[in-house]
Amino acid sequence: MAHHSEWYPPGQVCSPPELPTYLKNVYDLKPIIGLPSDSEVVGIHDVMHAARKASDVPGVHNPGLILSLADHLFGVQMVRYRNKYFITLPSDTIYTPPNLPVHVSAKLQPVSGVPTDDEIMGVQDAVQTYQEMRRFPSMFDAHINMELSQHLFDLQMARYTRYVNKSQPSAPQGNIGSTRIPTFTDEKTTTASNNAGMGANAIDSPCLSQSLPAIDIHESVKGLNQVVTREVITSEKWNAIQNRESVNPVLDFGRFGSAKASLIDTACTQMEIEPSPALSSSDISVQCTVVDDHPFKLINTPGFDNPQKSNLEVFLDIAQYLQSGDLNPGVKGMIYVHHAGDSLQSRALMENLNVLFNVLLGHSALRLLRILVIPSQSTETEHCASTVVKMQTSDPVFSAAYKAGAHIVTSSLDEASIFDILKKFLTNDSVQLQIQCERPPNLCQAIEEALGYSDTNSVMAALALKEDSITQRFLPDLVAARKKLDATQKALEQARQALAESQRKAERYYAVYQQVEAQLGVEQKRVQNLSRQLQNM
Repeated sequence: MAHHSEWYPPGQVCSPPELPTYLKNVYDLKPIIGLPSDSEVVGIHDVMHAARKASDVPGVHNPGLILSLADHLFGVQMVRYRNKYFITLPSDTIYTPPNLPVHVSAKLQPVSGVPTDDEIMGVQDAVQTYQEMRRFPSMFDAHINMELSQHLFDLQMARYTRYVNKSQPSAPQGNIGSTRIPTFTDEKTTTASNNAGMGANAIDSPCLSQSLPAIDIHESVKGLNQVVTREVITSEKWNAIQNRESVNPVLDFGRFGSAKASLIDTACTQMEIEPSPALSSSDISVQCTVVDDHPFKLINTPGFDNPQKSNLEVFLDIAQYLQSGDLNPGVKGMIYVHHAGDSLQSRALMENLNVLFNVLLGHSALRLLRILVIPSQSTETEHCASTVVKMQTSDPVFSAAYKAGAHIVTSSLDEASIFDILKKFLTNDSVQLQIQCERPPNLCQAIEEALGYSDTNSVMAALALKEDSITQRFLPDLVAARKKLDATQKALEQARQALAESQRKAERYYAVYQQVEAQLGVEQKRVQNLSRQLQNM
């Protein structure tokens, strides 16, 4: 289709947010003048992906920056859309998808006119599937990812434009000023996933402050903004809320690399307060959010199966935090994130859940637990429900938790479902966990017994402790024997010295004896001579 460059000013500028150094090293975003190039849009996607990856690093997460990057990408994609398609949406408009590589199972067809639900969901699945391939660099092409993202954006804008045209068929042309455009999805969600640049619920984009013919967006989406926009919580607002009501603590569990951090990020997008820094002694981090004017403290615990940290160390970090006093009144709720693609027939999973459920949480607290089964690939979405059934019935650990009152449900981790879960937690009483009440004398040993194996460092420490115990047991006897041996050696040395002295005296006496004997011999000879002389006289 021919481009329509007259629909946007050639000198229009889309300005990116200021980036920290570690993101500039990924791609140094510059202001974009006029129509954005492919490489510029790919760069924005790469920076957003790096920023979200960095959000898992304690102390680096910056939700405000991610939101600003989403705003920037939204504006850039809007410019490309307005350059390519009629904003009034002629019925013969055709939206052509990019060519996908053979290893992508999705088969996308050109879309004519207003996209149907099935057509949009098909593209959403393709976007999600392809973004999962980032884990395999040889199978991922950043340019195809950018084109897929733009294609989904185009289809959603087509749907939105039809909505506006139907709601205000006679809307006059004119400037819209600084317009707030509601977005439809976010890359972080696992269903209805848009491209990486759709941002938050409503976006002020510097690229959208131009004239947009045929649509008065400000008026037509005013009602929608009231529905999807959440109040921004400043530090002053947060202080006022928590002074009025006690904060509701919620624990977030899952394996290393799961979406539990994304869950918290999504719940806290409207917060303008800095997240609490990670505790110096562990990887635990805390963020705050507000749901229906109720304050929540969301505690992101370190994930097990961390390649850089043993499971014993992970559970010790969690246990020590729970015993530290920060959660003395107890917790209002707990969330465990399980990816549908993760095998339930895993001995490691069973061992880790045994520690979590039976050592840390305890049977009585499991009624506060919500286990969220989320799809991690498009092909897994249909399996989430069957996974839930298996967890409730056949899996020994999950089914035991389910029977104890835990809720096992599917979730896309979108903002609405997360806030709905937090609202349900408000009805719970604060409950202290088993690890807070019982406080086992040897925490390390209790965790190892539940795991069914001992950590190498723990074994070495146990051996050292055993060695010290044995040493302390026999040390008095060893000391006494040593003293006795020292005394014996001293007496022996004294006897040696006396013997040596006796030998020296004997040698002297023997020398005197020889001298006397020699002299006696001489005297005898002299006597004999004298005797002969007398006889001769």
